[in-house]
Amino acid sequence: MYPLLSNESYTRDNEGMQQLSEVAKLQCLPNLRALLLKGCTVEDTPDYRTEVLVNVRRLERLDKDPYTEDERLDAEQIAETRKEEAAAARQDDSEATGSQD
Repeated sequence: MYPLLSNESYTRDNEGMQQLSEVAKLQCLPNLRALLLKGCTVEDTPDYRTEVLVNVRRLERLDKDPYTEDERLDAEQIAETRKEEAAAARQDDSEATGSQD
């Protein structure tokens, strides 16, 4: 578990964040605005900056570089697409379960 932070930044050691699912856990930190993950395994994820922003939407900076408006728009579109896909999958599951009765 991550410590409760009152400040606006979080730094993780190189062994820390290995998967995006671990980054997503930081959503619970409402004041988090800057994240330093340089050197962590998660940095090798394709579209690393965008994927981190999709998971922690309030971030203003990642690895000391501010997010651009284009990166924010990309992250917003990806998040919305994933939300719609998840809703459609739940609907499909619901319909499949209902037809089996």
